[in-house]
Amino acid sequence: MAGKPAPRPKPQLRRERELRCWTRDRAADELNSLTPAGCKVDGNAFYRWEERGSGPGPFYARYLCQLYGQPPESLGLLPSGPVSESPGTLSAVERREFLRLLGGVGLGSGVSGADPDSWERLEHALRRGGPLDAALIENLEKQTLALHQLEETVPARQVFARLEIHLDRLTELLHRPASARLRRQLMSAAGDSAALGAWVAWDMGDSASATKLYTVATTAAREADDPALRACILGYASYAAPSPARARTLLEQARAFLDRAAFPAGFAWIAGREAEEAAAQGDGRHARRSLEQAQHAYGSVRSGQERPWTSFMDEGRMQGFAISTHARLGDSESALSGCEGLLEEGGSGKKQALVLADVAGVHLEQGRLEPALYLAERSADVVLDTQTTVGLNRLRALRPRLRPWLHVPAARNLDDRLGDLSA
Repeated sequence: MAGKPAPRPKPQLRRERELRCWTRDRAADELNSLTPAGCKVDGNAFYRWEERGSGPGPFYARYLCQLYGQPPESLGLLPSGPVSESPGTLSAVERREFLRLLGGVGLGSGVSGADPDSWERLEHALRRGGPLDAALIENLEKQTLALHQLEETVPARQVFARLEIHLDRLTELLHRPASARLRRQLMSAAGDSAALGAWVAWDMGDSASATKLYTVATTAAREADDPALRACILGYASYAAPSPARARTLLEQARAFLDRAAFPAGFAWIAGREAEEAAAQGDGRHARRSLEQAQHAYGSVRSGQERPWTSFMDEGRMQGFAISTHARLGDSESALSGCEGLLEEGGSGKKQALVLADVAGVHLEQGRLEPALYLAERSADVVLDTQTTVGLNRLRALRPRLRPWLHVPAARNLDDRLGDLSA
């Protein structure tokens, strides 16, 4: 019989501590400020976790994620690739903790949103009580998809409020009796919803809620034996990574969790992100290869047959990956190739903000100020309407490129506007 794997050092924990210039004793003090009274550690505990790989257990792992503002995967607190766990492997204590977290997310008050009739049907099913059935789970999955689609165009705070209602319903349903198959479906839906909640929490700058929801989503992925959900969590986390190198590490882990044949849209997303981050590091060979893999995988996507968190993947998003990758590699000709139609679509979604900002940056690099300003202003309009952090970060990257043009009033006005948006 195979024994337990030997503990491994966790250099990720050491790196996060050293980035903050903390000694191990200082890190222990910071952690103790987050944990309940009576639950204290010292610097020796950090030595054991970082250098010997002994622990931490689930209790302290959760608070370490909160301390460093990172999901467990990026801290080395979960395996970096697929694991052979059986579904439903949570202990009774872990399952109670999961339900407590899921039911106590505290995302704010509910607001009205799209498709009220569908929500009312779900509410009616909840009032009926009794065991879960396939129709109820299907209805719930539709609501999960609707929330993911809503996120593409609506400010994070509005989506966040709807998620509180949704997660409360999920919590109630998870207490009901169900077959193993239906429970796994429900757990995956809970994980998909919690992952979205973590994403929009990060978009709002609420790192505490983001960390809590990433923990919930990861627990759901483990309970449902859902490696694709783990890939989603890592993909979202890559946007918040402090450097392209860290983002690439997360994306490499995400790729290991994905079955390319079963989830071509998910694979295309992760590979497209790898292309962007490799390009940001100047790794042209890897960037172009990843982009080609993303485009090839997307060619086999069938609409409506994947997970809700890939609903944003379309031809425009794929072209956006290409524009961003080529622009970061300094290949202006390839970046601008065929993008006219995409720019003329006039979409107002968050994806459009990224494309407009990326193409504006290419024009600035080539010294074409007028189209750059026009596209950047359009991107800023979308960012203002949707309050998207990812879009804002793309616009912030334009400010250094605007400096040679600040003697031009229109360029100076745009720079002032970008400064106001960043405030």
